[in-house]
Amino acid sequence: MVAFHYGAFISGSSSSDVLGPQYLLDKDVILVTFNYRLGIFGFLSTYDDAAPGNWGFKDQVAALKWVQNNIEKFGGDPQKVTIFGASAGAGSIHHHILSPRSKGLFHAAISQSGSALALWAQPQRETALVVAKVQADVVGCNSTVSTDVMVECLRKVPAKQLVESLNLFRFMRSEPLTVYLPTIEFESQTNPEPFITKDPINIIEDVEFSNVPWIIGVTSGEGILRAAPFIRQTDLLDAINAHFNEYFLEMLYLRLSVSDEDLPTTWAKIKAFYFSNDDKINVTNPESIQGLIDVSHLNIFLIISTVYSDRGFLYPSYQASLLHKHKGHSNVWFYYFDYKGNQSFGEAFAATENEVDFDWGVSHCDDLIYLFKNSQIFPDFELDGKDLEVSELLLNLFTNFAKYLDPTPENLYENQRRWRSLPSTTDKDVIENSDLHYLQISGRYDEVNDEKVRLSTLEEFHLDRMSFWIGLPLKENVANLS
Repeated sequence: MVAFHYGAFISGSSSSDVLGPQYLLDKDVILVTFNYRLGIFGFLSTYDDAAPGNWGFKDQVAALKWVQNNIEKFGGDPQKVTIFGASAGAGSIHHHILSPRSKGLFHAAISQSGSALALWAQPQRETALVVAKVQADVVGCNSTVSTDVMVECLRKVPAKQLVESLNLFRFMRSEPLTVYLPTIEFESQTNPEPFITKDPINIIEDVEFSNVPWIIGVTSGEGILRAAPFIRQTDLLDAINAHFNEYFLEMLYLRLSVSDEDLPTTWAKIKAFYFSNDDKINVTNPESIQGLIDVSHLNIFLIISTVYSDRGFLYPSYQASLLHKHKGHSNVWFYYFDYKGNQSFGEAFAATENEVDFDWGVSHCDDLIYLFKNSQIFPDFELDGKDLEVSELLLNLFTNFAKYLDPTPENLYENQRRWRSLPSTTDKDVIENSDLHYLQISGRYDEVNDEKVRLSTLEEFHLDRMSFWIGLPLKENVANLS
């Protein structure tokens, strides 16, 4: 099992205080972790041969080739390689399923909260050159010269200065999270093996992906990690209220998916759907807060519509799984993680100023807590109670998948309830929401009764919210998704 670390393509590490190796190595698997270039070093692109981009992805390909060539020496089998990761790691996994450079280097894949169709992982074209030129100006390189000369200048700038210059691109401290994204490349004499040369949606439609068993999952409160700072820090809340429309257009990366002509009406629809046409967020009003983040309430599992969760994670993962299946991807499983444990990434990363007294829900990356011991973020945390039960569940599902290419193989589960893969839709003209058969994992660590973690197999996935995004003029939308 080869783990790709998270970090939005700008940060993160595969060090042992982040990716275990406890608890995964309690199971009979071999774990491989590695690092790859990030930020400007991993994803700067001039959209030509001067800097074609996707260096981080090419590092990942090199790591997978190393596994193929060397894993037998560690007791492994190069014919049984499962790649998996969360967030940027999950976006990377989907890109490897799509890239011709990764074919044959792995035999199964798991994407946790990420898709190549997500706003933060969609490969860019001319936009990449715009960013590169701004980057050059920021550090004193001439952006009006040829791209070869400009890149040569950038390569002479101290690495620390390049990293710190990212802050000059940002507003509200952390927006945009990253300006360096995957990019479309050209095949040329100096770039003979480009990682990706087409938009992901076109690769899927042309059935050019690796048809390997694939698990895709999301958490119920993906947007919590991004939204909490804006709610809890007074100055950020004031700033977003003062520039509500312009800031949200940028924070949701709408310009990357919507034409200039459609942008005003698209944003008007989003504002009406999520914010009831309000032009500010009142921290004392739970209804307006719930327009930003998912809130999981005690005793009920009602997920309030949230723009961050849906735009960045739920809809892209939903869309990717159904489109792949419709195009003949043989085995695809989908899960929805709604278990509120003793610890949460959202609460760990949220600022403490302007505290809001309500349940923050199940955050982005919370399912990782039960696969790997993370002593960097949760130094004193030990699994117990229902958390231990959830850990055992996820570990079994993921390692069974790696061993048998099925998370609940019949030879282990016999007549017990099994997690079924998505049904085939290749013979249908229109893909429907009910075609997403998925496993929901739900429950709470602090429930006073003895009820166990709940597993449900469902066939309707946030119908109103997914239908809303299907109806928008996004460049990554397709006509046959209903």
